Amino acid sequence: MVFDKVISEVDRELVLRSLKKNKLVVLISIEQMIHFYGNILQLRTLDSNKIIAMSLSEFE
Repeated sequence: MVFDKVISEVDRELVLRSLKKNKLVVLISIEQMIHFYGNILQLRTLDSNKIIAMSLSEFE
């Protein structure tokens, strides 16, 4: 998750393009950032599956 407005306009496209090469990029707004929407973790289970952990307030 990226709040892209904090990246300078000069660098924004380059940074996002670089991230998108091997990541799923989800853009979030300032309101979402203030409410901790970006506070998530990607974890790997014992059998190597990837899962996302987030607070209940983010989910709702």
